[in-house]
Amino acid sequence: MIAAWIYAALCLVTALFQVALYLGAPWGGWTQGGRHPGALPPRNRTLALATALFLLALGASVLAARDGGTRIPGWIATALTAAVFLSHVVSPSRSERALWAPVTAVMLGAALWAMLG
Repeated sequence: MIAAWIYAALCLVTALFQVALYLGAPWGGWTQGGRHPGALPPRNRTLALATALFLLALGASVLAARDGGTRIPGWIATALTAAVFLSHVVSPSRSERALWAPVTAVMLGAALWAMLG
């Protein structure tokens, strides 16, 4: 169960980062391919907010799977985390690769541990 909580906690921290972007934090170089250094433009802020909600749903899915709920959403969350990890690995943004590739690698490991354990 600890792996599911680690995954959920990392989803929460990442969601808070996305909410900060939505609110205008000047961290655009650390997300969305690094195309927008500084604050994100309005359309991209909306994407950041949607990403935050998506991350919270992923965390909840893995927690629910480990708490006796259906496991299908947890496996979907794990697969999506793997896809996000790969997107960070190939990102054109050096900052994004340096920060988010390791974070999502840990998230993926925790999700797999939670779902297989």
